[in-house]
Amino acid sequence: MKMGTPGFSGKRLEEARLGKSMTLTTLAELIDVSKTTISKYEKNLSSPRPEIMERISDLLDKPLSYFTTQERNYTGSSVFFRSLSSSTKMDRQMANTKLLWILDIIQYLESFIELPKVDFPSINIENPLSISDDKIEEIAKACRKYWGLEDDPVIHLVNALQNKGCIISRWETDSKALDAFSWVVNDRPIIILTSNKESAVRSRFDAAHELGHLLLHKKINITPSQLKLIETQADRFAAAFLLPERQFIKDVSKHGAKIDTFWMLKDKWKVSIAAMIMRSQQIGLINESQKRNLFIYLSKKGWRKKEPLDDRIEIEKPTYLEDAIRILVENDIQSKDSFKNNTRLSEKDITKLTGLPEFFFSDSSSKIKILPKFNKKQPISKNKKEGKIIPIRRKNDLSG
Repeated sequence: MKMGTPGFSGKRLEEARLGKSMTLTTLAELIDVSKTTISKYEKNLSSPRPEIMERISDLLDKPLSYFTTQERNYTGSSVFFRSLSSSTKMDRQMANTKLLWILDIIQYLESFIELPKVDFPSINIENPLSISDDKIEEIAKACRKYWGLEDDPVIHLVNALQNKGCIISRWETDSKALDAFSWVVNDRPIIILTSNKESAVRSRFDAAHELGHLLLHKKINITPSQLKLIETQADRFAAAFLLPERQFIKDVSKHGAKIDTFWMLKDKWKVSIAAMIMRSQQIGLINESQKRNLFIYLSKKGWRKKEPLDDRIEIEKPTYLEDAIRILVENDIQSKDSFKNNTRLSEKDITKLTGLPEFFFSDSSSKIKILPKFNKKQPISKNKKEGKIIPIRRKNDLSG
């Protein structure tokens, strides 16, 4: 009788394979077994012999313990994929798997650290598929008011969302069709931003778009026929949230709705010229013909892909997961090896998903000796829209 792998989980093998965007056929060829054999493994009809399990572990870059871990029990909403209609099934399966890995990290961190309380406005929508543009404008305005943002630009949107309990991760993907996506799991909103866009303003719009999904569509089980509608709604929310109507009209009216004006305002609002053109048409500053002519100008200048100031405005990077892991390690609450072993993920998985430096787990010099502190002589601004990240607190050492 051939010896298999005790406690082996076929579901975990499938996840590890999909996380690498690898087909059954490719994995089978690389470890020199049949496609049918891999299929049986994933369906728990058989389990790999130790030597095959070793090859699978090396190839998929997962510790052996990953494949013998019990099933998860996460409950969540639909996943909202930006550009879902053009992304492949493999893209979405890969993304879903990486979401699960992020949840594994979050769940382990919660054993030691109190995550920010989720503080999103409660939006009552009877039928999300029939929301009017005016209603979306009202919801965006209500969200700003709830968070004390008034009509001013949101200086650092990613930090502002993290402060309100949203976990954000930014990671690389080879897929050009898959941009940002979001999920609500165990009542916590999660947004994934991808680094295939090198433009800070486009990434900010993605984050605001996902916020729109989280507020407008959390009760929807998405069907393909609804994709275009909910994407349009989320875009409208993002524009209204990032460019509040009253103040944006005031800014544009000073100089006129023209390219030079939008170029100048881009540095203030950190929104693309293209998005400002669209917003101007939405709120009646320009008509359809003027919008079309402005976009023709953008195309002639080659600005549809890369606009002026794109190389100057800094991309907002989420830091909460990275900071939380550093807190555990720097305070000797968890060693680097313990963290890897208990999350059952590889070094590469953890660093890519959390924003930690690539060699964090192997570089002893990465330990921080001194953490920054506020200067007590300098008054601290109470302006909420600055988006400063809130401090991480240990569960057993909380004050206030």
